Amino acid sequence: MLELWESSSLWRVVINSIGVVSIVLGVWVIVKVLKTAISGSKTKKQLSIKYINMKNLPSVFCGPAQLGFELKLSQKVDVIVLDSSEKKILSIFSDVMKEGDYVLDFDTEQFDNGDYYLSVKTAEQSILRKITINN
Repeated sequence: MLELWESSSLWRVVINSIGVVSIVLGVWVIVKVLKTAISGSKTKKQLSIKYINMKNLPSVFCGPAQLGFELKLSQKVDVIVLDSSEKKILSIFSDVMKEGDYVLDFDTEQFDNGDYYLSVKTAEQSILRKITINN
């Protein structure tokens, strides 16, 4: 290899060109990775603003119950109780809510014991949780 380097200027140009191309490609890859990492975290934060942060639900509901959630921006929210075949039984709430923390009250005593679904919908999100009512 040393002989090629010393014997011909063409080989020097080829070897140096390979080195320069490698360095340029390496820098380009590093810049792309950093841009993706930075913009990806911003995008994730921007997307999380659109969604509801629903608080944990108890496994079994009995009597008066509360549903807690947080909104990061003002939006229309529909909260509905569905039966086991996912047919609407009761609309707990359906209106525009401003950003903030909310607690909705509803009484489970008007339902027979069994499994139901709680549906929370916005323009950007739909949450469906199975709930058990045991009065």
